[in-house]
Amino acid sequence: MEVTTVDMETPNSGHHHRRSTVRRLRATATGSTTAPNPAYTTWIQQDQSILSLIISSLSDEVMHPTVGKNTAREVWPSITSALDSSMRARCLSLLGQFQTLRQGNGSPAEYFRRAQQLVEAVSLAGRPLSLDEQILYVLRGLQPDYHLMASSLTVTGTPITFSQLSDLLQAHEFINSNKFPTVDHPEATGSPLAFFAGRRNSNSGGRQNSNDGGRGGRGGGGRG
Repeated sequence: MEVTTVDMETPNSGHHHRRSTVRRLRATATGSTTAPNPAYTTWIQQDQSILSLIISSLSDEVMHPTVGKNTAREVWPSITSALDSSMRARCLSLLGQFQTLRQGNGSPAEYFRRAQQLVEAVSLAGRPLSLDEQILYVLRGLQPDYHLMASSLTVTGTPITFSQLSDLLQAHEFINSNKFPTVDHPEATGSPLAFFAGRRNSNSGGRQNSNDGGRGGRGGGGRG
């Protein structure tokens, strides 16, 4: 089938001219006729299937960009634009929470767990933090008891991983914990020095008593 387009000018009653397009279909020698494009029908079916899949996966909060859109090609750019805007806002919010995170009265393990959750959330929001940033912000939020260790790690410049920092914090907590029992008598602690001191005092007392008894016996015998 061959399509020919002819532009014709025809006068109207107002002596104005208007252009009209005359489309003439001319059959070829084979006598073929026009037929709809089967690929177009297939494309429409696929597009509607994709559109249904997109709509069904959206929550009510992000459904508004799809209003008035009839094809997946129209819906997808609207959704990505809306999500990009909200993702940037969420990323900034999470980043601010991580930068202002403080240990407070919690243990180092609890503080580190909260920090690790924020690091993963910021990364999922599209703003992965470098290892140096992670270590720096975690060290800054520690209790004052850990500032000396934090300063040492910062000054030496020795690179450490996030997991190694967690081990260092827990080791520091264990070394500086004040959970040892306080007693009035040193020998009650069971330490070797206390035990030795106790035995020494006991032996000295025993020798003194035996000496006193000996002197008393000799004196009594003399007087008798």
